[in-house]
Amino acid sequence: MVDKKRLTQLLLLGSLSAIGFVIGGFAIVQLLGVSEYKIRLLPFNPPLFDLAVTLAPIIFMMLAQYTESWKSYILWAGFGMAVLTFGILPLYSLIGIYQLHKWYYVYQFLYMLTDGVIARALLTWFIYIEKSQPVESPISQEFGVLQPTATKPLIDDKDDTMDNQ
Repeated sequence: MVDKKRLTQLLLLGSLSAIGFVIGGFAIVQLLGVSEYKIRLLPFNPPLFDLAVTLAPIIFMMLAQYTESWKSYILWAGFGMAVLTFGILPLYSLIGIYQLHKWYYVYQFLYMLTDGVIARALLTWFIYIEKSQPVESPISQEFGVLQPTATKPLIDDKDDTMDNQ
């Protein structure tokens, strides 16, 4: 299912999205105290199996792979985040895993959608920077610092004309 040629770009997008969610989740959950997870599988804060850190980056990576334009990316990201925000999070609330305090699902939806848009904008910017750099010769890119050094012929090899030509 993954485009192998764009694997690093897709993984970078997912990582940027997850980092944004961890930082935003810390700010929203810890500092403002607007939501909390009542049940945790592991004692980490924010929880590692949060929807925003697991499912949302995967959705963003799939959308980046299968959509070409910003318009289609934002539309499908809005649909995906709506399913997570208005479908799964209320289910988590009913079960007793997740609880909101002075926070609405609309805010969570906007937060998750904004994170996906910013992550893709950063990825697009990084790709632009990478492509704008001058391309070196393929040998120097492949071997980098392992370039062979120029050598002088040994003193005993003065009569050896094959190597010195």
